[in-house]
Amino acid sequence: MEASNRQFLQDRMDEIEAMNLSTEEEKLEEMRVYWPGLGVKCKDPWMATAPAETVRQSLEEGNVTRLADVRTLYHQHMDGVSPPNLLTDEWCRMFLDTVQTVCNEVAFRNEEDDDFEVPPCHDLALFLKY
Repeated sequence: MEASNRQFLQDRMDEIEAMNLSTEEEKLEEMRVYWPGLGVKCKDPWMATAPAETVRQSLEEGNVTRLADVRTLYHQHMDGVSPPNLLTDEWCRMFLDTVQTVCNEVAFRNEEDDDFEVPPCHDLALFLKY
């Protein structure tokens, strides 16, 4: 996925270069449609407590001065992968049980059908796992 995302950026860069804009700032302004924050220095206090990937991305985005810099720019989700929050199968099972319990509580509020029960969602389990 990273290769296709990089190719998308390269295609946008080629389109911007074809516009024959006179300054790098104009080129970056066009590129900000696809990647906001390019060339903008971040001085937010949250940076001290942010995850390392977020800080790196923000710092690299802020250091961009030329359109060509975008070609190798780091983005924490460039490959489309976000690490799972449910680290173990046990946590995943507890989450699925909680979802089922909450859904059944809502279903039981409906007085018309007392026999209704929401079954476990196996598709959600696969989605969470992969």
